[in-house]
Amino acid sequence: MNVKRFPLSSQEKKQVESILVKAGKAKEKRDIRLITFGALGKLLTGSERTLIARLRSTNPATLGFKGRFFGIRKVPTDLVALRRQTYQLDGKAKKIETQYLPPAPYAAFKKLQQALRKETGTILFAGSGYRSPAYQLVVFLWNVRREHFNVAKVATKVALPGYSEHGNPKRQAIDFTLAKESSKKNKTTMFSNSREYRWLIKNANRFHFYESYPRNNKSGVIYEPWHWHYRENAA
Repeated sequence: MNVKRFPLSSQEKKQVESILVKAGKAKEKRDIRLITFGALGKLLTGSERTLIARLRSTNPATLGFKGRFFGIRKVPTDLVALRRQTYQLDGKAKKIETQYLPPAPYAAFKKLQQALRKETGTILFAGSGYRSPAYQLVVFLWNVRREHFNVAKVATKVALPGYSEHGNPKRQAIDFTLAKESSKKNKTTMFSNSREYRWLIKNANRFHFYESYPRNNKSGVIYEPWHWHYRENAA
């Protein structure tokens, strides 16, 4: 299938900006990571909801994404909150916003953390865990704005709702964050050269975590050494 562009009109670009402003305000009042499409829709105008519907109906394969469709699932009611995670960014403490994981991935993640600390003396944090399908779309739009509204380019980095492991509790993704990071370094190079990543390659499977997007993956997604998913019954 040929990769197609997803052009946005000047009016649609303004709608993207407006949606993100409203999502930002909603973030001040609730945990937007758990927002539903119904709740998101109530914040938007009719034309903004139309744009959301257009994106949701898009086949990401036309944008170069070749990953699986996991479906649009309800937000789980048993998510475990990860609070008070703090890492070092450019030598200064930076707090990670509250993240969420289903119980099984959470328990496995804590065991992985403990083993990593014991075996290497360092630690990894959950920089991003569960995202509701509606929040996944907000994340997608944040990246669309950052990439100057190049939707096809964003599709190689961020999955559309229903295609993201972050919204699939049965294949729950975690984006790991290093204990010490630098904004002056390329994120991919920094993580792939870290001893934590080397440890993950050798040991993560013990805890049922698997690398989702290694180099030259078949999903049409850029190499993301920090992105791993949990599968309890993997062969």
